[in-house]
Amino acid sequence: MSERHLSHLVEANRIFADHIRTADQKAAYIFTFILALVVWSAETRRSFSLEHLASAGIVNVLASLVLMGAVGFALVCAICVVLPRSRPGTSILFWGAWPDAGQTLEDARRRGDSDVLYDDYLQNTATLAAICKAKYRLVALAFRAMFVVVASYLILLATG
Repeated sequence: MSERHLSHLVEANRIFADHIRTADQKAAYIFTFILALVVWSAETRRSFSLEHLASAGIVNVLASLVLMGAVGFALVCAICVVLPRSRPGTSILFWGAWPDAGQTLEDARRRGDSDVLYDDYLQNTATLAAICKAKYRLVALAFRAMFVVVASYLILLATG
């Protein structure tokens, strides 16, 4: 194991952890925007009313139904981004692997086995990458749903 490779892997871990935080922030923004639209927009709240749906024209009903579905989908996606994930792992960098991981690290130190560090960072980087991939897939879906919400909202305003 070279020091340069380990250093590069440590940096990849840091970057992936930053990406996870960024995905969580994006999901929080989407959640806040959608929730604010539902709470403060009379037109959006009205689209959730059965009375409105019964008396509205076909375009307005369709826009309301699409809006409701997109709001629900965006909120679910945004919530799923920030929900805690349970990924099985034995990496010493994963708090759930302790105290066994600590013993593994101590045993490697006693043996003078520094390859354990590289292997552990490699495993942790793969785990972080998988978490990033899942979170950003949900963020992308939530953004798309948010655009559908905005388009439906504009149609509702236009057909009022």
